[in-house]
Formats: sequence, structure tokens, C-alpha cells
Amino acid sequence: MPTKSTSKKKRNKVFIFLIIMLLAIGGGIFYSNNQIQHQSKPHIQLTAVGDSLTQGVGDDTNKGGYVGLIRQKINRSNKAEMVTDNYGIAGETTAPITQRVQHNSKVRNSLKKADVITITTGGNDLIGFFKNHPTDTGNQLSRNLNQNNLKFEQHESQLLGEIRKLNANAQIYVFGIYNPLYVYFPQVKNISKAVNQLNLTSEKVVKQTKDAYFISIDKQLSHGQFNSRVEQQKLEKESRNMNNANMLNSKSVSDIFSGSGKEINRYISNQDHFHPNNKGYQIMTNDLYQEMKQHENWLKE
Repeated sequence: MPTKSTSKKKRNKVFIFLIIMLLAIGGGIFYSNNQIQHQSKPHIQLTAVGDSLTQGVGDDTNKGGYVGLIRQKINRSNKAEMVTDNYGIAGETTAPITQRVQHNSKVRNSLKKADVITITTGGNDLIGFFKNHPTDTGNQLSRNLNQNNLKFEQHESQLLGEIRKLNANAQIYVFGIYNPLYVYFPQVKNISKAVNQLNLTSEKVVKQTKDAYFISIDKQLSHGQFNSRVEQQKLEKESRNMNNANMLNSKSVSDIFSGSGKEINRYISNQDHFHPNNKGYQIMTNDLYQEMKQHENWLKE
């Protein structure tokens, strides 16, 4: 006949066994759920081509500008596992970007397998125009700007066409351009007008491309923290009092882009007063994310 101590030991062993089994079953369910969740997340390849805004110039946190930030944002959302290829080169206009898409094997292979494609272009095209036409005003400026926009339209159409030949299914997101000089010379309307016209041209080309979307960043990055009309009028009045002119000169522009003077636009880099800083790239990232939520099935809530 078993003693009380023997029975108690048996009950303890049974209890311990049951606890171990429950833990094992629970752990197995947790592991299985994690595996299912992990396997259900799509693997997304984003390929970025373009100029310095794709390269991430100006991002003092070294996070890779909007390309690095969108990868972080997507991965933290737990909607997908995103990897990125960044083919941004500072200073390139639309024509050499297109040439790389046509002839660079790494760029082409990355674009072929991409699920998402992003593009920044146009800023250097416009800078080149103003360098070549420093004294244009009035009707002459309008005529030459129209010719420049036609040339840009041809180049961007070719760029998007080449990308579509390589990849017929990926969604394409094209950023517009902005006026980094606005907060310093808000009374100089020529630049803002030229930026607006080029953006309209780019948006037109993008709309003619299947599954391509234009992302406007002009007002956010050009105006910076000066959002209201009252703030902008005050800024313009102060600039007129300081500069006394509706025209720019090469020295004033050179001084700004060399990084001299205080930073006025809180979204633009203090190093060159031209490229976005980390806050500026955050704006681009958020705009891209919101646009992607409308068109990427794996990201829709």
C-alpha cells in the first residue's frame, strides 16, 4: 500500500508534467503563429533612381534620405519586409539618369525585379537652364522656359518609358521639385514660376504612364515653416527691404548655396541651403508613404 508521501510525489510529478506540456504546447502555438505571420509578410524590393535627392545629400543623420527612411517606416509598420537599392547620383539631369537606366546593368537588373520604383529628377535640369539664361526676363524668359520644359518632357517620357520596358508591373512614384531660394528671395517670382511649370510638365508625363504617380513637395519644402499667406507676405516684405530688387545676382545665390548666413527654412540643410535636411526628407517620406497606401495592396489597411 503506497504511503501518503509516495502519493504526494506522484501527484507532484503529474502536475509538473502537465505544466511542461502546457508550456510546450503554448510555445509551439506562439512559434507557429510567429512563423505564419513572418511568412505572410511580403518581401518588397524598392529601387530608387535619380539625382541628389535620391542619393540623400543633406541628410545630416546619414539615414540615406527618403530611401532609407521609407525602408525603416515600412519595416516598422510590420506590413512588409522592404529592401532598397539606391541609384541616386548628385548633379545628374534627366538625360544621364535615363542613360544609366538604358546601359547600367546593375540599375537595369534592380529595376527588373523591383516591386516599387521611385524617381527624383528635374531640379538639375532647371538649375542648368538658369545657368545658361542668367539674364532672361519677360517674354524671352517665358519662351526659353517653354523650350526647356519641352526638352524635359521628352527626357522624362523616355526615362519612364525605359523603366516600363524593364518592369511592366511595379508602381512608380515620381517626386516633383521645389524652390530652395524662396525663403531668401520670395519676391523673385521667376524661379517659383519656373518650378511650378516644370512640376506641371512632370505631372503630365507621369499621368500618361501606367501605374505611375506624381508626388508634389513644392509648397512644403519651398515655403518651409511659412505656411500662411500672412507669414509669406511678411517674409516678402522683409526680403524686399533687405535686397531692394526683384532680380537675383550670382553673388547672392552663391553666398546662400555656400552655406553662409543663417538657416531660414527649417526643412533645408544648413550645409548648402539647397538640399533637404532630415526633417525635409521626413516630409518626402511621409508623402511617399501616403501615396503608396493608396496603390500598394500589401500596404492598404
